[in-house]
Amino acid sequence: MTSTVMRRYQHGRRRSDGAVAAAKSPLHLVVAVVGALAAMLLPLAVGASTLLLVSVAFSLLAVDLGPDHPAGLALAALMTALVVWWGPGSASLRRGTRSMTRAVTGSPAARTGITLALWALGVVLLGLALSAGFPRRGGRSSSRPCPTRPGSRPGERAAVSEHR
Repeated sequence: MTSTVMRRYQHGRRRSDGAVAAAKSPLHLVVAVVGALAAMLLPLAVGASTLLLVSVAFSLLAVDLGPDHPAGLALAALMTALVVWWGPGSASLRRGTRSMTRAVTGSPAARTGITLALWALGVVLLGLALSAGFPRRGGRSSSRPCPTRPGSRPGERAAVSEHR
């Protein structure tokens, strides 16, 4: 694709450019898919390693949190995103993102505003993910409304009041 753009810049457009592009499209698709899959191997390995290391750190700190805890998942997702953005094969991702951002936003001021808003949203979502599921004052948090009443035996459910 880059060679076509460079040739067009130097010599102008040819009548056969559309037909050649249509004929090469399946080949470009296959090359892009194989390249994208190969470029995702390292980020996925880094994300899995981060998740494993966070789980080991939790167990060494005697914190009863599993590998599916939001803090570990958020950190693994962050590390994966960093490697995708700045790792091998990332130049084409950044180039495409830059082109799409310029086309969608238009002015540099709009680009800056949207970027700041997305960063703020990301920080808020990361904070929510990290705070979710941590032990609260008085024990672990639970999504069950009222698992047992104080003084009851394990497995015995609390009675629901019928007051209106």
